Amino acid sequence: MPRKPSEVFTEKELEIMKVVWQLGEASVKDIQERLPGEPHYNSVLTIIRVLDRNGKYLARTLKMVQAHNRDEPLPTVSQVGPDERIRIEEENVKACLSYAREKQL
Repeated sequence: MPRKPSEVFTEKELEIMKVVWQLGEASVKDIQERLPGEPHYNSVLTIIRVLDRNGKYLARTLKMVQAHNRDEPLPTVSQVGPDERIRIEEENVKACLSYAREKQL
């Protein structure tokens, strides 16, 4: 039985999205080669399919990322304290849900 769609990325989904963000365009093989450890090709493909099925739509996300390309790199988790991480995550979730309501639905 498939898991319920989440409003936030799992750890593995986030790893894949970071690779897509960095590369701009990526095949499953490109993503697989840049992930930590040695994930199996089919595992990566399954997560990409889950991302798409859950309504996160990688192609649409990628287009939005490319349209709003940042000049500076995104901060890493180690650069942000725990309270700030929670605040940022809450803001991101709210912004994503708001965007989805306005543009996607």
